[in-house]
Formats: sequence, structure tokens, C-alpha cells
Amino acid sequence: MSESVDSRLRLAQADGDKLKVEVDAVEKTAKQLIESKHDGDELQGCYQKCIELKLRSSELLVEAHGLLQQNEKTRIQNFQMRKNEEIQRIQKLQSILNRLMDDLEKASSNVEHLRSMRQSDGKSATESPQNTPTKQQHTLDENDYEYSEEDDEYNDEDDDEEESLYEVMNSFHAQEDDDLSVKAGDVVCVIHKQEDGWWKVRDEGDNIGIVPSNFLQPYEEELEEELEDEAETTLNEDTGELTAQVTSEQVTERKSGKELWKGIREAVNEPVKTDVTDVLAALGAIPAGFRPSTLGRFSEKAEYTLRNAVLPSFTDSNTGLSDLQWDPTLNQVRAIPTRVLRSCRLWSCKMIPLPGSGVEVLSRHVRLALFNGTKVLSNVHTVRATWAENSPKLWTFSPRVPGVLSSLIDGACTVRSDLTHNNLGILFELCVTYIRSKTAERAELSCGWVFLKLYDEQGIAVPNKTYELKLHGGTPFESGVAVDPTIARRASSSRLRNLLTANKQPKIIIKLGTLDNAAKKLLNLLPMNVVLPSSYCGAVAIYRRILADALIRDRLSPRDADPISCPFLSTFPDALLLPDVMDAVRNAWADKTKTFRRGDKRDKETLKMNFKKVFLETGYVLVRSMSLPPYQWAHLQTEQGRWQKIYQHIQLAKSATSTASGVKTDSTNAVLKSLLSSNVDHMPFDMNELSFNLVKDHKVSIVE
Repeated sequence: MSESVDSRLRLAQADGDKLKVEVDAVEKTAKQLIESKHDGDELQGCYQKCIELKLRSSELLVEAHGLLQQNEKTRIQNFQMRKNEEIQRIQKLQSILNRLMDDLEKASSNVEHLRSMRQSDGKSATESPQNTPTKQQHTLDENDYEYSEEDDEYNDEDDDEEESLYEVMNSFHAQEDDDLSVKAGDVVCVIHKQEDGWWKVRDEGDNIGIVPSNFLQPYEEELEEELEDEAETTLNEDTGELTAQVTSEQVTERKSGKELWKGIREAVNEPVKTDVTDVLAALGAIPAGFRPSTLGRFSEKAEYTLRNAVLPSFTDSNTGLSDLQWDPTLNQVRAIPTRVLRSCRLWSCKMIPLPGSGVEVLSRHVRLALFNGTKVLSNVHTVRATWAENSPKLWTFSPRVPGVLSSLIDGACTVRSDLTHNNLGILFELCVTYIRSKTAERAELSCGWVFLKLYDEQGIAVPNKTYELKLHGGTPFESGVAVDPTIARRASSSRLRNLLTANKQPKIIIKLGTLDNAAKKLLNLLPMNVVLPSSYCGAVAIYRRILADALIRDRLSPRDADPISCPFLSTFPDALLLPDVMDAVRNAWADKTKTFRRGDKRDKETLKMNFKKVFLETGYVLVRSMSLPPYQWAHLQTEQGRWQKIYQHIQLAKSATSTASGVKTDSTNAVLKSLLSSNVDHMPFDMNELSFNLVKDHKVSIVE
């Protein structure tokens, strides 16, 4: 939707255009005067013009900082980006004017006179009648910053933690049920500071939820008084720049007192950054650019798991299935092409900083998901890295191993999406799971992130090639943060030194590719907006075919909501949450396909029947087994204990399919033998494991 002619953003851009024209003109004049070494009234007049333009740029900068999307009559696309571009343009013009005034002072024989002009003109601008607020305006400003008595009545339920007031630096829109939407400039009361960087707050309407801590900064009444005092001062002592000049009647009409002071504060003060990793960084345990993992937090939500991604999704009216369609001509589920269908392989990560003493790393891994710059749009997929003791800063993936490669360390992934976002791409976040030696505290940190766009500005897909991308520090919602700032500080003017420093920057190497037509036919059966291991694609495609048969072909009525008796359909999504169980299924399926004839591999019904049988022999029994220790991420002893039990079950299943003479028997005896064995404990039988309930087992949408 295009913005209206009288939008505030467009007016600010028009004013910036006029200012740029005048700055270009005065820059040209100043260069001519300096080259001709002309020292007279013309040079003083040019200097006076620079001062006037500097005053106007300060006014425009205040206006630009106060622009808000909600104040526009119509919605403007890329509002925040265009606002930031306008702010950067004005700041660039200010730097040009500062440089011109410095050059004119050097070219003048009467430097003190020019500096006195600068100070006197600035002081007259602040003391002019149109800049002096009326009594009514002054009263309004005081009321805007006056706390109500209700703000002091908030008491924290935890006596060990005091509540404090914080101001929102950037607007945040709730993405989860427990999130709280806040706007820039709002004052909130922090109830609880969680260690993952998401704080529980209460807004002025008594609404409670969690927001990112890096969107907040401490709020103090004294800061408002300091800003009012600074607004009366013409020049900043450190930079020589005008801090706040309101000489335009148009600015006074557009902005209230609160909006004005908020814009001034953003223009002259850097936001205070607070993060739970500051303590570890101060102790030297981690680099300054590390943060709590963003995608790690999302991966703990059920809607961002692969289990949720493979479930069927409803249409907007909830009367049909949107991603499962039947082809009556071929009598099978219809393959649905999508805008994005790419292969992505993680090769390695280089020069990743190491945590210091007192922090033991339990796992190094990369989390990736579809991302548009502001929102996670798919499930979060995790690939664990391997490393050598003699080279811990180098992470590698997909090591060569005999047999079936574990999906947890397989760097080959498949990305599929039908989204049309212009900024659609893949977010990669390097993470470590650690434990503190003294406190035994476990947590996950982000070692850096990078966002790889899948389309350029013209909407053309990025080429298939290997990308070596520099990692950014902080979170994906921060900018300008280095993973390890000490590397940049070691840079010098030496070209060789800078090349050596560039080689020490943390990087990730990724290869993007496309798939052949034969693979696309199979992968077009996958769900929309999913990132999954390439080794899972065949199994998930068969699951979707069996799911379509049960929900569309074999149902008596499209509106029938009765549970479907099928342990395979109800258990397979749960198995996707357990990588070791899926590896056992893949291993058993690989052995099974070796016995197929050529015709069996082409017969879809034979493939579906045999895959269901293989899964019931392995995956179903393992998922419902109580002998397996509960799955825990980055617990070495637990992982080894689970693998021992899984290996024992695989050997039991193989022995049950052969007699002493080597003659094959019915493989379903393996399932029955395992379920009836007195040496194996299983969970109590429940209808949920034997039936698929579409009312309960459907996809929870995370895309608006």
C-alpha cells in the first residue's frame, strides 16, 4: 500500500531533500572560497549559512526520531527501514556541515570571531520567542513526565527482586501467547528478570507479559531534567554539535512536549544495553558479543518443532486441509510446488571464539530457520558440530562414518517455503550449551549469527554457490555488534595487519543448491515452510502420503472428525523429536530396501505398507518404551545410555526375523515379542498412541 501524500514520513523526506540541496550548494561555495583563499565577508556569510543549516538539521533529526507508524493515516511498507535511512541521511549532512565549518575556520584569519558567531547565533536561536514554551505548554510537559501514584503501588511477589521502571527503546510486537506488545517510549515496570534475556514486565494498563531485555533501558526522572537543561545549551562541548534546537513553528505544531523530549534523548544519547551475559563477559568467561540463544528459546516452543511442521494444517475457514490436496486423476495426494525449494549444506565454522575458564562446553551446534528480518517463520532445525581437541575454533559437519550418518550431525538440509516476503532468508545461529563449573548452571549461548537472504532486491533467487559469511554478535534484532570486539581493536593502519585481522573474524561456510526434477517430485509432498534434514525427506514424504490416504481417500465424509485408528500416524510425529529413534528407523528402512525388487521400489502402495511395518518394529516400540532414559539435550551419559538400549532393540528385531537355519519369518513377530517381553517395560497403553485425532493433531500456524 502506498503512503498518502501528506504522510509525516513523506514530509520529513521532503524536508530532508531541501536540506540536502542547500548543503550541496553551501559545500560548493565553501570549497571555492577555501581554494581561492578568500578571507572576507563572503567567507563569514558562508560560515553563517552553515550554522543556519546545522540548526535546521537538528530540528529535522528530532522530527525523524519521533516518527511512528501508528501516527500515519495509512500503513507504509518498510516504515522502520525508511525512517532509519532518513535519520542516517540527516546525520551525514550534519557531519558534512561540521567538516565545512572546521575547514572555514582553518582558512580564516579570524578564527575567534567565527567561533563567537557560532555561539551567539546558537544562543539567540534557543532564546528566541518562538522557542520559548508558553505556560500552558510547560505545564503539559511536566504532566507528561509526572508519575501516577499507581506506579508506586506495584509490588513484586518475589521479595528478593525489586521492581524498577524501564523505558521501551524500540517497539516490540508479541509473537507468543506470553509476550507483551509495547511501543517505543512506553514506560514499563520490570517484575522479573529471566536469565534468558526475556524479562517479565507490566505496562501502564496492568497487562503482564515478557519482552526482550535489549529493547529496554532504565527510566529515570532526573534524565528528563538533564535533557531540558541540555536543550538550553547551544553546543555540545565534546563534539561541537547542536544538541536540540526547536526553531520551527511546524515542529511545535506536530509534536507534543513528550514526543519532543523523547526525540532529543534518542538523538543525543546511546541506548543503555543490558544483558544477562554481561556478568560472564565482565568475568572474562565469554566474549562480549555472546548472547542468550534466540533460536534456542524458540526451539523449546511446540509450534517451532518439526513435529508441528509435518502435521496437516487447516484452511482459514477450518473446513478443509490447506496443504493436503487429492488428485482424483492419479488417485494420490497432489504434489504442491512452492516458491522456495533449496538444498543447504553446512560445511564448517571458522575462528569461533572459545569461552574462558569456569565454563565447560557441552555441545557446539548451529540452529537455523526461515526468517524475514523480524520474525521466525518455520520450525527450528539443529545440527550439531564436531571439532578436534587440537583445533577447537573449527567446527565441522557431516563426518565420514560407516553405515548411516546420524541426522544430528548431518549438515545437509532441505528448505521449503511458499512465503512471498521480500526479505525471506535463512537465519543461522551458532550456539553452545555450557555448564558453569562452580554453580552447575546450564544454559545456551549464541556465538554469533548470520542472515542469508534467498532473494535479492529485484526478487531474483540468489545463485547456487558456496558462501563464506562473516558472523555478527548480539542477537538477530541487534546491529553493529561484533562477536569478539578485541579482534577489531587489534586492527591498525597496516594493510598486512588488516588482512591478518580479517582472517581471524568468525565465519560460517554454507553451500546453497537446487534439486533435480526427480527429487522435486518427492519433496513437493513435504509440508510448507519447513527446514529439515535431507535424510528425513523420504520418510516424511511417505508419512504425508499415508496421512492423505487416511484423511482424504479413506474417510467417509470430509467433515468426519472421528479419531483414526492408526498407531503409525499418531506416533511418527513424536519420533521426529527424537533424533536417535529416527536414526534407528532410517537404519532399519535402509536394510529393508536392500531386499526390494525393482518393481517394489516403484510401487507406492508397497512402499507405504513396508515403511509402516518398519516403523512399528522400531520407532513405535522405542517411543513408547520406558526402558529408554528420557531424551535430554547435551547430556552425554543419557545419550550413550539411550544408544545402548536402541542398539539392543535393533539386534532383537533382527534376530526375530531369522530362524536358526537362516530362513526369514514374519517380521511383525519382532513387535509382538518386544511388547510381550518381561524384560522390557512400556508405557501404559493409551488411546492417544493408537489413534490419530485431527481435532488435536493439526498444525499450529506461526505465519501471519
